This record gives sequence, structure tokens and C-alpha cells, in this order.
Amino acid sequence: MSELVEQKLEQISRDQEHGAAFLAREALQVMALAADESRAVEAQAFVKEAVRLGCRLISLRPSMSSPIANAVVRALDAISEKAERTASVDSLRQAIHRIVERLLAVSLENVERAAEQACQLVPERLPGQGARVLTHSYSETCLLALRACKHKNLRVYVTESRPLFEGRKTATALRDAGIDVTLLTDAQAGGFIVETDLVLAGADAVLPDGSVVNKMGTYLIALAANDRGVPFHVVCDTGKFRIEGGAPQLEEKSPDEVVADPKTMPARNVYFDITPARLVASLITEEGEISPSEVAAKIEKWKRVLEKMNEIAGE
Repeated sequence: MSELVEQKLEQISRDQEHGAAFLAREALQVMALAADESRAVEAQAFVKEAVRLGCRLISLRPSMSSPIANAVVRALDAISEKAERTASVDSLRQAIHRIVERLLAVSLENVERAAEQACQLVPERLPGQGARVLTHSYSETCLLALRACKHKNLRVYVTESRPLFEGRKTATALRDAGIDVTLLTDAQAGGFIVETDLVLAGADAVLPDGSVVNKMGTYLIALAANDRGVPFHVVCDTGKFRIEGGAPQLEEKSPDEVVADPKTMPARNVYFDITPARLVASLITEEGEISPSEVAAKIEKWKRVLEKMNEIAGE
């Protein structure tokens, strides 16, 4: 890989500001860049380079790999099909750019559609009185959904989502959009569940059994919602459905984000948790509202493509 490509891989690996959907789009851009930088002279070698890069991209962020894997697998499936019809590396290079542009557009469209579907789910309780929604951390799709519901006179509770306080970013964006928002410490979430009509959370990944990987604290909020009879919904596009198999490694970051001096006070800083499917009322995607039990069937095709990709990478 060229030095420039390696730099881009490092940026994705270290990015703590953006969500999984953003990183998936960045991964596609890296694939296009690598195609330009490739020195391969034969189509087969060019495709193998792309496949090996795809495997590296998927491995960069274990807890957030699902949208990256879905984006990369779709790109490689298309370029492999193209390679069956041409031996020209230049043609393949041009094809990758077209494929990446198309997938980037589809990714953004799917996020918008999922947000629209979620907005339809949010009720209008009484004339002039909007629904009360609680959300956690920062989700691009959740934010779009809540903005789209502005006309419903929402009241939104947003948890801070420590230690990096991603929830403050969500709360600020909602306030600036003219939505009634209240910021909560994470510890208050359970106490405010009783005041809400529903919880709307994002996802970094959805496992084949319908369980959801999201920012640490999501599981506790889902438990509190379930205990109080408040529906816990997850809004995400189907690109978040995990095709890699099994549960992901839950990333752990530096303890100095939690305490000033980890040497004098040991601390843990695991970023993600897994919310069991039994606590999820529904998954709201670009295809509409689906049950967690439907996830496994929807990922079967792309699981097989990923398996083939891993075989090629290992050759």
C-alpha cells in the first residue's frame, strides 16, 4: 500500500469523532484512492490488492466494522463481476470510482430513508403536545429522524454519553434545530424513562440474532425501558447488519479519558455494549420497521460474498 493509503487507514483506526456510517463511507473513499495508487498491471492482481485492502479496512474498527464490511463487500462484489468481463486494469480502476460513487450515494439515501421511517413511528400524543423521546450518544440517523419530527413538537431527553460526551453534540444539534431538548447525565436515564413515550437509539452494528452494538450505556437504558413498558427502538440502515459472523470485539480505549491519572486510580473504558434482541421493540431501516428476528435472513447473501473475499485474500 502507498504511504497515502496507509495514512488514511490510520485515520480511520484512530477516529473517535465520527460514527460507523461515516467510517464506512471513508472506507469506500480509501478503496478508490488505493485503486489510483495501485501499480498492478494484471486484472487478477488488481482485484486481489483490492480484496486484501478490504480485509484490512474491515479489521480496523472491531466494534464498528459492520457498515465498513457491508460497504466493502458490495464494492468488491461489483468489481469482481467487472473483472470477469475485462482484463484492463485501467477499466477496473475507472469502475471502482463509479462503484464507490454509487455506494456513497446509496449509503446517504438509506440513512435518510431510515430516518424518515423512524419519524413516522414517533407519535403525536395530543394536539399541540408532542411525544417525549429519549436518545443516547450520537447517531447520525437518529439526529436526522428527530429533526424530521420537529413539526410534532417533540421533547427530547439526551444522555451525555461519557466519557467523550457525544450526547452533548446531539443535544446541541437538536437545540440549534429548534427542538425542545434536555441534557441528562447518563445516571439519570433510568429515572427519566417513565416520562418518555419511546427510546430511539442508533446502532454501530446489528448482530444476526437482532442484538444491537452501540455506545456503552445503551443496554442499561434498554433494560430500564423494558422494565417500564417503554418501547426501545433502534434506527439504522441495513448496512449496519453484521455479516462478519459472531459478536464483535468491544473496543476499549485509554483509561485517561475516564480519570486524570490511571496510575493512581485504575479505570476501564470499554466503548460499546450489546443490547439483547429481546429488549428491542423493532429495527427501523430504509426498508421500514422490521423485527430483530428478520436480520439473519437479510444478511445471508453478503455473508457468502465476504467468505469468498476472505478466501481470495488468503491465497
